[in-house]
Amino acid sequence: MKKKNVSIILAVVILLVVIVSCVIMFGGGGSKGDGNSDNSEMSGDNVSSKELSVEDLSIDDFEWETYPSVCDGDDCYVASLTNNSNYDITSVNLYYKVKDGVSDEELSVYNDFMEEGKDYSLEDYAERYGVDYSPRNIILFYEDDIYIESGKESFTNSEFLVGIANDWSLYYYATEEQFELMEPKELRVSLVNNNKLQYADYDFDTKTWELEEGTNVVDIWSKTDIAKELPKPKGTHFVVHTDKDDKYVLTSYGIENESMYKDYVEELKAAGFEEKYYSGYSPTRLAEFDGVKGEYTVNVAYLAENRCLQISIKTSNES
Repeated sequence: MKKKNVSIILAVVILLVVIVSCVIMFGGGGSKGDGNSDNSEMSGDNVSSKELSVEDLSIDDFEWETYPSVCDGDDCYVASLTNNSNYDITSVNLYYKVKDGVSDEELSVYNDFMEEGKDYSLEDYAERYGVDYSPRNIILFYEDDIYIESGKESFTNSEFLVGIANDWSLYYYATEEQFELMEPKELRVSLVNNNKLQYADYDFDTKTWELEEGTNVVDIWSKTDIAKELPKPKGTHFVVHTDKDDKYVLTSYGIENESMYKDYVEELKAAGFEEKYYSGYSPTRLAEFDGVKGEYTVNVAYLAENRCLQISIKTSNES
């Protein structure tokens, strides 16, 4: 098992601080938000009337392959997913568990991780979650807020991380030797349906789906004055995370290239927003625009790997 070196960890932590800040501000594609359809109006032809049910889903609709790769100089595993369902995806979570019948000797490949975890309070996390601090309770976690259209394949940009007790903060990549001991435990996808996100969870043990309807509205533009200050993004779908009189936050998916980001920035300028900060795309830097127009401030972040724009506008009175 290999662990990232210190310089790489620092670089990742810096990027994660920025990304987590965006997640806090914008909400993730696979997470609930406080979008409120009471302030919204339907946007064109995107209105669906069919409710999603578990009978509409099959695990065969979501085909993924895992690949050994190299991440930051360390062995790792990545994945590609083909979406054969009738619904567009905005996020994917995969969890792998230790296979039945794996011996303690075989699990010794996780010894380094377990020892390192003691220095980072993972034993405390395990106790808090009622889980024995044992290699047998190792979980591989894979998360990607990536847009995958119905009928399309996407090579995702995330790696499987080694963790325990719902904690993957050490950023350990799974090696091929470790990955061979694991099997799928749970798949969670967020699906666009009926102008809302629906969260579908598949349990590989029981071979059953569970559905949860999210509160995020999709492809419905707000009727508030603050939303009228924004040009509508030209992505395939937009998901609303916050819809208030003093703050409007959304993610636009299906942003295929940096030109679409640049075009949207120009539309904001044409709408009267004065540029306060701008950066283009770089593998080590978030592409971002900050603008001001009277009492309004706007922030746009372009996540190239996730094919999305995260957009936020708020008034000076918003806390």
